[in-house]
Amino acid sequence: MTPAQVGTFLGTMGDFSLPEYIVEEMLEKFSAKLAGFERWLVYKLSCEERITLVSRPLRVGGRGHFLHVVASPTCTLYMPHPARGHEAMETMGFLPAFHGLAIHGPDSACLDFACGHRFAPRTVMDCLRKANEPWCTALASLLEEALGDWRQGRLDEEGLALVKGRFRDILGKAAPLSTRVNKFATLSAKDLHEILLGHEDALFGWAGESPEREGEADSWIAQDAVRDFPQGYRSLNSLRALCRLYSLIETARKHGAERLESDMREVLGGTSDDPSQENMLKALHLTHDIMLIGQLCKGLLPAFIDPDSVPDSFRTMDLPNDSL
Repeated sequence: MTPAQVGTFLGTMGDFSLPEYIVEEMLEKFSAKLAGFERWLVYKLSCEERITLVSRPLRVGGRGHFLHVVASPTCTLYMPHPARGHEAMETMGFLPAFHGLAIHGPDSACLDFACGHRFAPRTVMDCLRKANEPWCTALASLLEEALGDWRQGRLDEEGLALVKGRFRDILGKAAPLSTRVNKFATLSAKDLHEILLGHEDALFGWAGESPEREGEADSWIAQDAVRDFPQGYRSLNSLRALCRLYSLIETARKHGAERLESDMREVLGGTSDDPSQENMLKALHLTHDIMLIGQLCKGLLPAFIDPDSVPDSFRTMDLPNDSL
């Protein structure tokens, strides 16, 4: 929630309301206790074998900003920034030192870094459909068909070679290329064409994996939380403070609450779409989050966080949230 929404929520629950500026001060006070945690988190992400990155636009103080989220099986980092280019990726801290595999959309800013790269098929398909040009539609259909064959175990090396040949043919005949970015897209058709043409291996990286691992990276990020992240912050600092709390809560869940959820599902039985079961699990997460913030108020961090293990190179690194 935004600070204004928090104030309204508290006013609804009791016979009082909190002005937005007081909520912002509370958030920044909590967030200041998390500077060591965030630096530890950036360091841990730089050591991972695989990470996934997503970005989405946000309005802050009436201006366009971006929310960048990076996750691994054990960590999640929320980091807002006024931009989405190379500078934004670099100032997040972990990418310059990361040497594993980064799974992301067809974003040239991520491709500047010397790690492994793989395009997330779902994000590529989304970009192609939003670019909305004939060659984009043809390529989206080709990839959708190839992914379907791969999931069914019908895409062998010879079949993949044919798909790549058709891919090169579609890109070779794609003209003219528009430099306009329509209101639904984040890349122009020309930029998307250039990225795909120069990074065929990243586009078809999924073919070297087993289909069972296809949705693995998507599960590392709370997709609903990113999609529904609230808009309308008055200042970048209040957004940065909230993002630190989001990072702590989601990382802590990965280190404890998710295992507890799995155990509870076994005890409760039923299916994952059982409303009564889902309500109980939501209550479990809420209880976990409240206890976590309660400990934070006392200046305590979860035991799995070890700020003393962070090397000097990360201790002295400038991070966007250092202004808090």
